[in-house]
Amino acid sequence: MITADGTAVAFCARSQKDRDFIWVQSLSDLTPRKLDGTDGASFPFWSADGKFVGFFADGHLKKVPASGGPVTVLAEAPNARGGSWNQGNIIIYEPDYRDSLWQISAAGGTPVRLTKFEESKHTTHRWPRFLPDGKHFLFFATNHSGNSEQGIYFGSLKDGSYKHVIDADSDAQYAPGYLLQHQQSTLLAQRFDPATGTVSGDAAAVASSVEYDSGTWHTTFAASQNGLLIYEPGSKILGSDLFLLDRSGKVLNKVGERGFYKGGRLSPDGKHLAVSMGDPQADIWVFDLARGSRIRLTFGGATYLMPSWSADGQRIIYVRQSGVTAVTGTSLRARRANGGGQEEIMMEGENSATAHTLTEPQWSPDGRYILHLEQSGPTVTGVWALPTTGDKKPFPIVQPERPQARIIQARLSPDGRWLAYSSTESGREEVYVTHFPSGAGKWQVSQTGGTFPTWRADSREIYYFGINSYLNAATVNTKSDEFELDPVRALFQINYVAAVGNAYDVSPDGQHFIFATNPESVSTPLVLVTNWTADLKK
Repeated sequence: MITADGTAVAFCARSQKDRDFIWVQSLSDLTPRKLDGTDGASFPFWSADGKFVGFFADGHLKKVPASGGPVTVLAEAPNARGGSWNQGNIIIYEPDYRDSLWQISAAGGTPVRLTKFEESKHTTHRWPRFLPDGKHFLFFATNHSGNSEQGIYFGSLKDGSYKHVIDADSDAQYAPGYLLQHQQSTLLAQRFDPATGTVSGDAAAVASSVEYDSGTWHTTFAASQNGLLIYEPGSKILGSDLFLLDRSGKVLNKVGERGFYKGGRLSPDGKHLAVSMGDPQADIWVFDLARGSRIRLTFGGATYLMPSWSADGQRIIYVRQSGVTAVTGTSLRARRANGGGQEEIMMEGENSATAHTLTEPQWSPDGRYILHLEQSGPTVTGVWALPTTGDKKPFPIVQPERPQARIIQARLSPDGRWLAYSSTESGREEVYVTHFPSGAGKWQVSQTGGTFPTWRADSREIYYFGINSYLNAATVNTKSDEFELDPVRALFQINYVAAVGNAYDVSPDGQHFIFATNPESVSTPLVLVTNWTADLKK
Protein backbone atom coordinates (compact mmCIF):
# COMPACT_ATOMS: atom_id res chain seq x y z
CA MET A 1 0.00 0.00 0.00
CA ILE A 2 1.05 3.57 -0.63
CA THR A 3 0.34 6.57 1.60
CA ALA A 4 -2.25 9.08 0.40
CA ASP A 5 0.46 11.70 -0.12
CA GLY A 6 2.67 9.26 -2.02
CA THR A 7 5.67 9.52 0.29
CA ALA A 8 5.99 5.89 1.45
CA VAL A 9 4.92 2.34 0.71
CA ALA A 10 4.21 -0.58 3.03
CA PHE A 11 4.42 -4.18 1.83
CA CYS A 12 4.78 -7.73 3.09
CA ALA A 13 7.90 -9.74 2.25
CA ARG A 14 9.49 -12.93 3.49
CA SER A 15 12.88 -14.57 3.46
CA GLN A 16 13.59 -18.28 3.30
CA LYS A 17 13.81 -18.41 7.10
CA ASP A 18 11.17 -15.88 8.17
CA ARG A 19 7.44 -15.53 7.84
CA ASP A 20 6.00 -12.44 6.17
CA PHE A 21 6.93 -9.16 7.87
CA ILE A 22 5.77 -5.65 7.05
CA TRP A 23 8.40 -3.47 5.46
CA VAL A 24 8.11 0.30 5.07
CA GLN A 25 10.06 2.27 2.48
CA SER A 26 10.16 6.01 1.95
CA LEU A 27 10.12 6.89 -1.73
CA SER A 28 13.01 9.26 -1.03
CA ASP A 29 15.10 6.36 0.32
CA LEU A 30 15.95 3.07 -1.40
CA THR A 31 16.36 1.18 1.88
CA PRO A 32 13.21 -0.51 3.30
CA ARG A 33 12.80 -1.02 7.06
CA LYS A 34 11.32 -4.13 8.64
CA LEU A 35 8.74 -3.46 11.36
CA ASP A 36 9.45 -5.73 14.33
CA GLY A 37 6.48 -7.56 15.78
CA THR A 38 4.69 -7.89 12.44
CA ASP A 39 5.71 -11.49 11.68
CA GLY A 40 2.98 -13.41 9.89
CA ALA A 41 1.42 -10.16 8.64
CA SER A 42 -0.90 -9.82 5.66
CA PHE A 43 -2.85 -7.09 3.85
CA PRO A 44 -1.26 -3.94 5.37
CA PHE A 45 -3.03 -0.58 5.06
CA TRP A 46 -2.09 2.97 6.07
CA SER A 47 -3.75 5.30 8.53
CA ALA A 48 -5.02 8.45 6.82
CA ASP A 49 -2.13 10.51 8.24
CA GLY A 50 0.51 7.92 7.31
CA LYS A 51 1.72 7.52 10.90
CA PHE A 52 0.45 3.97 11.45
CA VAL A 53 0.07 0.75 9.50
CA GLY A 54 -2.88 -1.53 10.09
CA PHE A 55 -2.48 -5.24 9.31
CA PHE A 56 -3.66 -8.75 10.10
CA ALA A 57 -1.65 -11.48 11.84
CA ASP A 58 -2.29 -14.46 14.10
CA GLY A 59 -6.04 -14.14 13.66
CA HIS A 60 -6.24 -10.49 14.75
CA LEU A 61 -6.49 -6.96 13.42
CA LYS A 62 -3.44 -5.01 14.63
CA LYS A 63 -1.70 -1.67 14.23
CA VAL A 64 1.92 -0.55 14.50
CA PRO A 65 3.65 2.86 14.22
CA ALA A 66 5.10 3.28 10.74
CA SER A 67 8.40 4.34 12.33
CA GLY A 68 8.46 1.16 14.43
CA GLY A 69 7.26 0.51 17.94
CA PRO A 70 4.80 -1.58 19.95
CA VAL A 71 2.12 -3.56 18.13
CA THR A 72 -1.46 -3.10 19.36
CA VAL A 73 -4.14 -5.78 18.98
CA LEU A 74 -7.49 -4.24 18.08
CA ALA A 75 -9.90 -7.08 17.28
CA GLU A 76 -10.29 -10.69 16.24
CA ALA A 77 -9.96 -11.38 12.53
CA PRO A 78 -9.71 -15.13 11.93
CA ASN A 79 -9.24 -15.03 8.15
CA ALA A 80 -9.30 -11.37 7.14
CA ARG A 81 -9.76 -9.87 3.71
CA GLY A 82 -8.56 -6.29 3.92
CA GLY A 83 -9.02 -3.07 5.87
CA SER A 84 -9.05 0.72 5.48
CA TRP A 85 -8.45 3.60 7.92
CA ASN A 86 -10.02 7.07 7.58
CA GLN A 87 -9.12 10.49 8.96
CA GLY A 88 -11.75 10.07 11.69
CA ASN A 89 -9.68 7.19 13.13
CA ILE A 90 -12.22 4.55 12.07
CA ILE A 91 -11.08 1.24 10.60
CA ILE A 92 -13.39 -0.86 8.44
CA TYR A 93 -12.40 -4.43 7.70
CA GLU A 94 -13.64 -7.91 6.86
CA PRO A 95 -12.66 -10.18 9.77
CA ASP A 96 -13.36 -13.47 8.03
CA TYR A 97 -13.51 -14.55 4.41
CA ARG A 98 -17.27 -15.31 4.63
CA ASP A 99 -18.40 -12.17 6.41
CA SER A 100 -19.57 -8.62 5.82
CA LEU A 101 -17.65 -5.47 6.78
CA TRP A 102 -17.15 -4.42 10.41
CA GLN A 103 -15.94 -1.15 11.92
CA ILE A 104 -13.89 -0.30 14.99
CA SER A 105 -12.13 2.74 16.43
CA ALA A 106 -8.39 2.66 15.74
CA ALA A 107 -7.99 3.53 19.43
CA GLY A 108 -9.66 0.25 20.36
CA GLY A 109 -13.10 -0.77 21.52
CA THR A 110 -15.85 -3.15 20.48
CA PRO A 111 -16.23 -3.99 16.77
CA VAL A 112 -19.63 -3.27 15.20
CA ARG A 113 -21.03 -4.83 12.04
CA LEU A 114 -21.22 -2.21 9.29
CA THR A 115 -22.73 -3.85 6.19
CA LYS A 116 -25.33 -6.58 5.93
CA PHE A 117 -25.83 -9.14 3.20
CA GLU A 118 -28.77 -8.97 0.87
CA GLU A 119 -30.53 -12.34 1.01
CA SER A 120 -29.06 -14.89 -1.43
CA LYS A 121 -26.78 -12.38 -3.18
CA HIS A 122 -23.42 -12.38 -1.41
CA THR A 123 -21.35 -14.36 1.04
CA THR A 124 -18.50 -11.86 1.34
CA HIS A 125 -17.90 -8.11 1.50
CA ARG A 126 -14.15 -7.56 1.28
CA TRP A 127 -11.25 -5.25 0.32
CA PRO A 128 -12.76 -1.97 1.65
CA ARG A 129 -11.19 1.34 0.60
CA PHE A 130 -12.24 4.65 2.11
CA LEU A 131 -12.97 7.51 -0.27
CA PRO A 132 -11.40 10.94 0.42
CA ASP A 133 -14.35 12.24 2.46
CA GLY A 134 -13.87 9.45 5.00
CA LYS A 135 -17.65 8.95 5.03
CA HIS A 136 -17.98 6.65 2.04
CA PHE A 137 -16.04 3.65 0.88
CA LEU A 138 -15.67 1.12 -1.92
CA PHE A 139 -15.65 -2.64 -1.46
CA PHE A 140 -15.86 -5.84 -3.46
CA ALA A 141 -18.77 -8.26 -3.02
CA THR A 142 -19.43 -11.70 -4.43
CA ASN A 143 -20.87 -15.12 -3.65
CA HIS A 144 -18.59 -18.11 -3.08
CA SER A 145 -20.88 -20.26 -5.19
CA GLY A 146 -21.17 -17.82 -8.10
CA ASN A 147 -24.45 -16.56 -9.61
CA SER A 148 -24.32 -13.23 -7.81
CA GLU A 149 -24.10 -9.54 -8.52
CA GLN A 150 -20.32 -9.64 -8.30
CA GLY A 151 -18.53 -6.34 -8.42
CA ILE A 152 -17.59 -3.05 -6.79
CA TYR A 153 -19.99 -1.37 -4.36
CA PHE A 154 -20.25 2.15 -2.95
CA GLY A 155 -21.03 2.21 0.79
CA SER A 156 -21.89 4.75 3.49
CA LEU A 157 -20.22 4.77 6.90
CA LYS A 158 -23.30 6.47 8.34
CA ASP A 159 -25.66 3.50 8.06
CA GLY A 160 -23.83 0.75 6.18
CA SER A 161 -26.04 1.12 3.11
CA TYR A 162 -24.50 0.46 -0.29
CA LYS A 163 -25.17 0.29 -4.01
CA HIS A 164 -23.66 -1.49 -7.01
CA VAL A 165 -21.14 0.56 -9.01
CA ILE A 166 -19.68 -1.73 -11.63
CA ASP A 167 -19.18 -5.43 -12.38
CA ALA A 168 -15.62 -6.51 -11.56
CA ASP A 169 -13.55 -9.54 -10.65
CA SER A 170 -11.66 -8.03 -7.70
CA ASP A 171 -11.09 -4.99 -5.50
CA ALA A 172 -10.97 -1.38 -6.67
CA GLN A 173 -9.50 1.92 -5.49
CA TYR A 174 -10.27 5.57 -6.08
CA ALA A 175 -7.54 7.91 -7.31
CA PRO A 176 -8.46 11.55 -8.06
CA GLY A 177 -11.13 11.47 -10.74
CA TYR A 178 -10.85 7.76 -11.51
CA LEU A 179 -11.87 4.31 -10.36
CA LEU A 180 -9.03 1.80 -10.72
CA GLN A 181 -10.15 -1.80 -11.13
CA HIS A 182 -8.96 -5.10 -12.57
CA GLN A 183 -10.32 -7.01 -15.57
CA GLN A 184 -8.71 -10.22 -16.78
CA SER A 185 -4.99 -9.29 -16.60
CA THR A 186 -5.37 -5.54 -17.08
CA LEU A 187 -5.68 -2.66 -14.65
CA LEU A 188 -8.33 -0.22 -15.92
CA ALA A 189 -9.20 3.38 -15.04
CA GLN A 190 -12.64 4.91 -15.50
CA ARG A 191 -14.06 8.33 -14.59
CA PHE A 192 -15.66 8.22 -11.14
CA ASP A 193 -17.59 10.67 -8.96
CA PRO A 194 -16.74 9.92 -5.30
CA ALA A 195 -19.70 11.99 -4.06
CA THR A 196 -22.35 9.95 -5.88
CA GLY A 197 -20.53 6.67 -6.46
CA THR A 198 -21.12 6.67 -10.24
CA VAL A 199 -18.83 5.95 -13.18
CA SER A 200 -18.88 7.63 -16.58
CA GLY A 201 -17.15 7.28 -19.92
CA ASP A 202 -15.13 4.31 -21.13
CA ALA A 203 -12.51 2.42 -19.17
CA ALA A 204 -8.90 2.72 -20.35
CA ALA A 205 -5.95 0.44 -19.69
CA VAL A 206 -3.35 1.69 -17.21
CA ALA A 207 -1.21 -1.45 -16.83
CA SER A 208 -1.34 -4.53 -19.02
CA SER A 209 -0.28 -7.24 -16.58
CA VAL A 210 -0.98 -6.96 -12.85
CA GLU A 211 -0.78 -9.72 -10.24
CA TYR A 212 -4.26 -11.12 -9.55
CA ASP A 213 -5.30 -13.82 -7.08
CA SER A 214 -8.60 -15.30 -8.27
CA GLY A 215 -8.91 -17.36 -5.07
CA THR A 216 -9.33 -14.21 -2.96
CA TRP A 217 -10.51 -11.83 -5.71
CA HIS A 218 -7.56 -9.54 -5.02
CA THR A 219 -5.29 -7.49 -7.30
CA THR A 220 -1.94 -6.22 -6.02
CA PHE A 221 -1.90 -2.48 -6.70
CA ALA A 222 -2.29 0.83 -4.86
CA ALA A 223 -2.56 4.48 -5.86
CA SER A 224 -1.80 7.69 -4.00
CA GLN A 225 -3.92 10.81 -4.23
CA ASN A 226 -1.15 12.74 -6.03
CA GLY A 227 -0.58 10.71 -9.18
CA LEU A 228 1.54 7.73 -8.11
CA LEU A 229 0.63 4.13 -8.89
CA ILE A 230 2.40 1.03 -7.61
CA TYR A 231 1.65 -2.55 -8.63
CA GLU A 232 3.09 -6.05 -8.77
CA PRO A 233 3.58 -7.39 -12.31
CA GLY A 234 1.43 -10.39 -13.16
CA SER A 235 2.82 -13.90 -12.86
CA LYS A 236 2.35 -16.53 -15.52
CA ILE A 237 2.62 -19.31 -12.93
CA LEU A 238 -0.76 -20.31 -11.54
CA GLY A 239 -1.58 -22.95 -8.99
CA SER A 240 0.62 -25.15 -6.82
CA ASP A 241 2.33 -28.55 -7.00
CA LEU A 242 1.85 -31.60 -4.79
CA PHE A 243 5.08 -33.32 -3.76
CA LEU A 244 5.93 -36.37 -1.66
CA LEU A 245 8.93 -35.72 0.62
CA ASP A 246 10.99 -37.89 2.98
CA ARG A 247 11.90 -36.97 6.56
CA SER A 248 14.89 -34.93 5.41
CA GLY A 249 12.74 -32.81 3.09
CA LYS A 250 14.02 -34.49 -0.09
CA VAL A 251 11.45 -34.55 -2.89
CA LEU A 252 10.62 -38.15 -3.87
CA ASN A 253 8.00 -37.57 -6.56
CA LYS A 254 5.24 -35.28 -7.77
CA VAL A 255 1.59 -36.15 -7.22
CA GLY A 256 -0.81 -35.24 -10.04
CA GLU A 257 -0.63 -32.15 -12.18
CA ARG A 258 -0.33 -28.52 -11.15
CA GLY A 259 -3.61 -27.23 -9.72
CA PHE A 260 -5.27 -25.04 -7.14
CA TYR A 261 -4.97 -27.27 -4.07
CA LYS A 262 -6.66 -26.15 -0.87
CA GLY A 263 -5.59 -28.87 1.54
CA GLY A 264 -6.01 -32.63 1.80
CA ARG A 265 -5.66 -35.79 3.89
CA LEU A 266 -4.04 -39.18 3.30
CA SER A 267 -6.19 -42.28 3.79
CA PRO A 268 -5.50 -44.42 6.88
CA ASP A 269 -3.55 -46.93 4.74
CA GLY A 270 -1.63 -44.12 3.00
CA LYS A 271 -2.65 -45.29 -0.49
CA HIS A 272 -5.09 -42.52 -1.36
CA LEU A 273 -5.22 -38.75 -0.98
CA ALA A 274 -8.47 -36.81 -0.55
CA VAL A 275 -7.92 -33.24 -1.63
CA SER A 276 -9.90 -30.04 -2.15
CA MET A 277 -9.02 -28.68 -5.58
CA GLY A 278 -10.27 -25.84 -7.81
CA ASP A 279 -10.34 -22.06 -8.05
CA PRO A 280 -12.25 -20.08 -6.96
CA GLN A 281 -14.72 -22.90 -6.25
CA ALA A 282 -13.26 -26.21 -5.16
CA ASP A 283 -14.41 -29.84 -5.25
CA ILE A 284 -13.26 -32.96 -3.42
CA TRP A 285 -11.15 -35.42 -5.41
CA VAL A 286 -9.57 -38.73 -4.37
CA PHE A 287 -6.15 -39.60 -5.84
CA ASP A 288 -4.96 -43.21 -6.09
CA LEU A 289 -1.28 -42.64 -5.33
CA ALA A 290 -0.11 -45.99 -6.73
CA ARG A 291 -2.04 -45.94 -10.01
CA GLY A 292 -1.97 -42.19 -10.58
CA SER A 293 -5.73 -42.13 -11.21
CA ARG A 294 -8.37 -40.04 -9.46
CA ILE A 295 -12.12 -39.82 -8.93
CA ARG A 296 -14.34 -36.83 -8.17
CA LEU A 297 -16.64 -36.88 -5.15
CA THR A 298 -18.43 -33.51 -5.45
CA PHE A 299 -19.78 -31.73 -8.50
CA GLY A 300 -19.96 -27.96 -8.17
CA GLY A 301 -22.84 -25.80 -7.04
CA ALA A 302 -20.87 -24.92 -3.90
CA THR A 303 -17.32 -24.89 -2.52
CA TYR A 304 -16.10 -28.10 -0.88
CA LEU A 305 -13.20 -28.02 1.58
CA MET A 306 -11.33 -29.84 4.37
CA PRO A 307 -11.81 -33.55 3.52
CA SER A 308 -11.10 -36.13 6.22
CA TRP A 309 -11.31 -39.95 6.24
CA SER A 310 -13.22 -42.38 8.45
CA ALA A 311 -10.95 -44.77 10.36
CA ASP A 312 -11.78 -47.65 8.02
CA GLY A 313 -11.02 -45.56 4.93
CA GLN A 314 -14.49 -46.08 3.49
CA ARG A 315 -16.00 -42.61 3.83
CA ILE A 316 -14.88 -38.98 3.58
CA ILE A 317 -16.39 -36.07 5.51
CA TYR A 318 -15.98 -32.48 4.31
CA VAL A 319 -17.29 -28.92 4.53
CA ARG A 320 -19.81 -27.67 1.99
CA GLN A 321 -20.04 -23.89 1.61
CA SER A 322 -23.24 -22.98 -0.16
CA GLY A 323 -24.25 -19.67 -1.64
CA VAL A 324 -27.16 -18.70 0.58
CA THR A 325 -25.72 -16.44 3.28
CA ALA A 326 -22.55 -16.39 5.32
CA VAL A 327 -24.53 -17.36 8.40
CA THR A 328 -26.34 -20.46 7.17
CA GLY A 329 -24.05 -21.37 4.31
CA THR A 330 -21.90 -24.17 5.76
CA SER A 331 -22.71 -27.78 6.45
CA LEU A 332 -20.82 -31.02 7.03
CA ARG A 333 -21.36 -33.65 4.33
CA ALA A 334 -20.00 -37.15 3.70
CA ARG A 335 -19.71 -39.61 0.82
CA ARG A 336 -18.23 -43.01 0.21
CA ALA A 337 -14.59 -42.65 -0.79
CA ASN A 338 -15.11 -44.70 -3.96
CA GLY A 339 -17.73 -42.25 -5.22
CA GLY A 340 -20.66 -44.60 -4.69
CA GLY A 341 -23.88 -43.84 -2.87
CA GLN A 342 -25.45 -40.50 -2.09
CA GLU A 343 -24.06 -37.52 -0.24
CA GLU A 344 -25.09 -37.50 3.43
CA ILE A 345 -25.81 -34.38 5.47
CA MET A 346 -24.01 -34.88 8.79
CA MET A 347 -24.61 -31.43 10.33
CA GLU A 348 -26.12 -28.12 9.22
CA GLY A 349 -24.51 -24.88 10.33
CA GLU A 350 -27.74 -23.18 11.33
CA ASN A 351 -28.62 -26.07 13.65
CA SER A 352 -25.39 -26.03 15.66
CA ALA A 353 -25.57 -25.24 19.34
CA THR A 354 -23.68 -21.98 19.52
CA ALA A 355 -22.32 -21.12 16.10
CA HIS A 356 -23.10 -21.27 12.41
CA THR A 357 -19.91 -21.72 10.44
CA LEU A 358 -18.53 -25.26 10.65
CA THR A 359 -14.93 -26.18 9.78
CA GLU A 360 -12.25 -28.87 10.29
CA PRO A 361 -14.58 -31.94 10.42
CA GLN A 362 -13.19 -35.37 11.34
CA TRP A 363 -14.60 -38.59 12.73
CA SER A 364 -13.27 -40.00 15.99
CA PRO A 365 -11.53 -43.34 15.35
CA ASP A 366 -14.44 -45.27 16.90
CA GLY A 367 -16.96 -43.33 14.81
CA ARG A 368 -18.85 -42.11 17.88
CA TYR A 369 -18.19 -38.40 17.33
CA ILE A 370 -17.74 -35.85 14.59
CA LEU A 371 -15.15 -33.37 15.75
CA HIS A 372 -15.34 -29.86 14.27
CA LEU A 373 -14.71 -26.17 14.88
CA GLU A 374 -17.65 -23.79 15.22
CA GLN A 375 -17.57 -20.10 14.43
CA SER A 376 -20.00 -17.19 14.66
CA GLY A 377 -19.00 -14.00 12.86
CA PRO A 378 -15.34 -13.23 13.57
CA THR A 379 -15.29 -15.28 16.77
CA VAL A 380 -14.16 -18.91 16.85
CA THR A 381 -15.98 -20.48 19.78
CA GLY A 382 -13.89 -23.61 19.97
CA VAL A 383 -13.64 -27.31 19.21
CA TRP A 384 -16.90 -29.26 19.47
CA ALA A 385 -17.95 -32.90 19.19
CA LEU A 386 -21.24 -34.11 17.69
CA PRO A 387 -22.34 -37.58 18.87
CA THR A 388 -23.31 -39.79 15.94
CA THR A 389 -25.82 -41.82 18.01
CA GLY A 390 -28.27 -41.11 20.81
CA ASP A 391 -28.80 -37.47 21.71
CA LYS A 392 -27.07 -35.79 18.79
CA LYS A 393 -26.32 -32.57 20.62
CA PRO A 394 -22.87 -31.00 20.10
CA PHE A 395 -20.78 -30.38 23.20
CA PRO A 396 -17.55 -28.35 23.59
CA ILE A 397 -14.14 -29.98 24.00
CA VAL A 398 -11.94 -26.88 24.04
CA GLN A 399 -12.92 -23.21 24.06
CA PRO A 400 -10.74 -20.05 24.02
CA GLU A 401 -9.66 -18.99 27.51
CA ARG A 402 -9.97 -15.27 26.82
CA PRO A 403 -11.96 -13.08 24.39
CA GLN A 404 -8.96 -12.14 22.25
CA ALA A 405 -7.87 -15.77 21.77
CA ARG A 406 -8.98 -18.15 19.05
CA ILE A 407 -8.53 -21.78 18.17
CA ILE A 408 -7.26 -22.25 14.63
CA GLN A 409 -6.74 -25.97 13.92
CA ALA A 410 -7.53 -29.25 15.63
CA ARG A 411 -6.50 -32.85 14.98
CA LEU A 412 -7.46 -36.04 16.82
CA SER A 413 -4.82 -38.69 17.49
CA PRO A 414 -5.51 -41.95 15.59
CA ASP A 415 -5.95 -43.84 18.87
CA GLY A 416 -8.69 -41.38 19.88
CA ARG A 417 -7.08 -40.45 23.21
CA TRP A 418 -5.68 -37.00 22.46
CA LEU A 419 -6.76 -33.81 20.76
CA ALA A 420 -4.01 -31.57 19.38
CA TYR A 421 -5.00 -28.03 18.58
CA SER A 422 -3.43 -24.63 17.93
CA SER A 423 -4.53 -21.57 19.89
CA THR A 424 -3.52 -17.91 20.21
CA GLU A 425 -4.26 -17.75 23.96
CA SER A 426 -0.63 -16.85 24.75
CA GLY A 427 -0.70 -14.01 22.23
CA ARG A 428 0.98 -16.20 19.60
CA GLU A 429 -0.28 -19.35 17.92
CA GLU A 430 1.02 -22.42 19.77
CA VAL A 431 0.19 -26.14 19.69
CA TYR A 432 -1.45 -27.78 22.70
CA VAL A 433 -2.79 -31.24 23.55
CA THR A 434 -5.72 -32.27 25.75
CA HIS A 435 -7.61 -35.45 26.58
CA PHE A 436 -10.40 -36.48 24.22
CA PRO A 437 -13.36 -36.38 24.62
CA SER A 438 -13.21 -34.92 28.15
CA GLY A 439 -10.98 -31.93 27.31
CA ALA A 440 -9.32 -32.44 30.71
CA GLY A 441 -5.72 -31.34 31.14
CA LYS A 442 -3.60 -29.27 28.80
CA TRP A 443 -0.02 -29.72 27.62
CA GLN A 444 1.87 -27.21 25.47
CA VAL A 445 3.81 -28.84 22.63
CA SER A 446 5.40 -25.89 20.82
CA GLN A 447 7.34 -23.19 22.67
CA THR A 448 8.18 -20.56 20.05
CA GLY A 449 5.09 -20.69 17.86
CA GLY A 450 3.34 -23.61 16.20
CA THR A 451 0.56 -24.48 13.79
CA PHE A 452 -0.95 -27.39 11.81
CA PRO A 453 -0.60 -30.24 14.36
CA THR A 454 -0.64 -33.74 12.80
CA TRP A 455 -0.17 -37.30 14.13
CA ARG A 456 1.53 -40.50 12.99
CA ALA A 457 -0.87 -43.43 12.54
CA ASP A 458 0.25 -45.14 15.78
CA SER A 459 -0.16 -41.84 17.75
CA ARG A 460 3.46 -42.13 18.89
CA GLU A 461 4.71 -39.06 17.05
CA ILE A 462 3.25 -35.57 16.69
CA TYR A 463 4.23 -32.98 14.07
CA TYR A 464 3.69 -29.26 13.70
CA PHE A 465 5.05 -26.24 11.85
CA GLY A 466 7.03 -23.58 13.67
CA ILE A 467 6.88 -19.91 12.74
CA ASN A 468 10.19 -20.34 10.88
CA SER A 469 8.55 -22.77 8.40
CA TYR A 470 10.36 -25.77 9.91
CA LEU A 471 8.41 -29.00 10.25
CA ASN A 472 8.97 -30.30 13.79
CA ALA A 473 8.43 -33.74 15.32
CA ALA A 474 8.34 -35.20 18.83
CA THR A 475 7.88 -38.72 20.16
CA VAL A 476 4.84 -39.35 22.39
CA ASN A 477 4.65 -41.94 25.20
CA THR A 478 1.34 -43.65 24.43
CA LYS A 479 1.49 -45.92 27.49
CA SER A 480 1.11 -43.10 29.97
CA ASP A 481 -2.27 -41.82 31.18
CA GLU A 482 -0.82 -38.32 31.04
CA PHE A 483 0.64 -36.75 27.92
CA GLU A 484 4.41 -37.29 27.85
CA LEU A 485 6.55 -35.82 25.11
CA ASP A 486 10.21 -36.25 24.19
CA PRO A 487 12.21 -33.16 23.11
CA VAL A 488 11.02 -31.58 19.88
CA ARG A 489 13.35 -31.88 16.89
CA ALA A 490 13.29 -30.02 13.58
CA LEU A 491 12.99 -32.18 10.45
CA PHE A 492 13.24 -29.74 7.53
CA GLN A 493 12.24 -26.30 6.31
CA ILE A 494 9.82 -25.80 3.43
CA ASN A 495 7.90 -22.94 1.84
CA TYR A 496 4.49 -24.59 1.90
CA VAL A 497 1.14 -23.31 0.69
CA ALA A 498 -1.00 -22.26 3.67
CA ALA A 499 -4.09 -24.24 2.75
CA VAL A 500 -7.67 -24.03 4.01
CA GLY A 501 -7.64 -26.91 6.48
CA ASN A 502 -4.48 -29.00 6.19
CA ALA A 503 -1.24 -27.59 4.79
CA TYR A 504 0.29 -31.10 4.66
CA ASP A 505 -0.19 -34.68 5.79
CA VAL A 506 2.00 -37.57 6.91
CA SER A 507 2.12 -41.22 5.81
CA PRO A 508 1.00 -43.86 8.34
CA ASP A 509 4.61 -44.84 9.13
CA GLY A 510 5.76 -41.22 9.50
CA GLN A 511 8.41 -41.60 6.81
CA HIS A 512 6.83 -39.45 4.11
CA PHE A 513 4.99 -36.13 3.90
CA ILE A 514 2.81 -34.66 1.20
CA PHE A 515 2.83 -30.90 0.61
CA ALA A 516 1.39 -28.34 -1.76
CA THR A 517 4.18 -25.92 -2.67
CA ASN A 518 4.32 -22.85 -4.86
CA PRO A 519 6.19 -23.31 -8.16
CA GLU A 520 9.63 -21.77 -8.21
CA SER A 521 9.65 -18.35 -9.80
CA VAL A 522 11.88 -15.28 -9.96
CA SER A 523 10.79 -12.54 -7.58
CA THR A 524 9.59 -9.51 -9.55
CA PRO A 525 10.11 -6.00 -8.13
CA LEU A 526 7.13 -3.73 -7.62
CA VAL A 527 6.54 -1.21 -10.40
CA LEU A 528 6.13 2.49 -9.57
CA VAL A 529 4.40 4.71 -12.15
CA THR A 530 4.40 8.50 -11.85
CA ASN A 531 1.79 10.79 -13.41
CA TRP A 532 -0.14 7.76 -14.67
CA THR A 533 -3.21 9.87 -15.55
CA ALA A 534 -1.34 11.90 -18.20
CA ASP A 535 -2.24 9.61 -21.11
CA LEU A 536 -5.86 9.34 -19.93
CA LYS A 537 -6.35 13.09 -20.26
CA LYS A 538 -5.17 13.27 -23.86
